Amino acid sequence: MTYCRGSRHVVCRTSDGACVLQLDELPRRKSSDELAQGHDCATSRCQRVVINVSGQRHETQLRTLERFPDTLLGNAAKRRRYWDRRRSEIYLDRHRPTFQAVLYYYQSGGRLRRPIEVPDDVFLEELEFYEISDAAIGDYKVKEGFLLEKVSGQSSNGPPIYCRESLQLKG
Repeated sequence: MTYCRGSRHVVCRTSDGACVLQLDELPRRKSSDELAQGHDCATSRCQRVVINVSGQRHETQLRTLERFPDTLLGNAAKRRRYWDRRRSEIYLDRHRPTFQAVLYYYQSGGRLRRPIEVPDDVFLEELEFYEISDAAIGDYKVKEGFLLEKVSGQSSNGPPIYCRESLQLKG
């Protein structure tokens, strides 16, 4: 065997040419005391929120929603009108399959993925209801192959602004 010593590990090459990584020490898992130390759920806004979409319940953390404060669920004042005090949940009488993609948007940091069973027009209508940003919707449309036309005379500083769309996909 040939040994190559690193700062924390040893890489060994066996006689048949395979490389084997050997750690000097195993990575240590943090104890629950270490994990709790320095983290305050009250100030970190990690309280759980239940969102009931036409009878289907989803659960996420408040801080996940509040990463997008301009959206319906990310803004406390906007989501308050959908709060059901009796059940302690947000209730929305909306399209359930689309909401899975909306929740993924919040949890993934802004990625939009349309479920295959949801038609484009329904998906886009729901995104408008949840007040997802125009920039995110524009990126989604470009990735999906929507035919878009730029508005003439727009500034070159900001993102493209589109005036018209077509549901026809590029061929």
